[in-house]
Amino acid sequence: MTTVSTKIKELAAWIKAHPEADLNLFQIMALNLEIVHLFDYDVSTLKDLKDINRQTLIYMQVRLGVNPSEALYDFYNEVFRDVAMGQIAKKSTATKEFYSRIGGIAGHIKKEERDHGVSSYNNVEELYLVKKQMLKAMLDKERIRPSALRVLQEIDLVYDKNLDDQALGNYKIS
Repeated sequence: MTTVSTKIKELAAWIKAHPEADLNLFQIMALNLEIVHLFDYDVSTLKDLKDINRQTLIYMQVRLGVNPSEALYDFYNEVFRDVAMGQIAKKSTATKEFYSRIGGIAGHIKKEERDHGVSSYNNVEELYLVKKQMLKAMLDKERIRPSALRVLQEIDLVYDKNLDDQALGNYKIS
């Protein structure tokens, strides 16, 4: 069994054993984008990944309060559908890294909002890398999903608001 298959099986077992725990959205997105490198996966691995993805969408709604009409939910749902249909295999490495990073960052922001009542994100280096990956993907003539661009726009808005709050002295670094 390959490393990705093992990771998927371990994560599926962990989710079953810890139904109330927070999910690592970055890890889930990364596994979805890595599966395209598998040539010897079995049907149970795909079933486990489908279950993980279904649980992720439920988690996003129930635990993070993400509405199905929001860009983040849309984005995850579209990526999961692309994975299931084999479309993600056609994407460049830059696109996959871009998708993985924005999925993780947006999930982090939602957790901050849930846990602290305020959206928080101030990692300029990571935001720079995300935009660099997006630019690389566009230079590769990749079609970036509109939902991914909306998620990035929402991340930018949170980042900009944090900068404004910091400039006004209202920002607390945790």
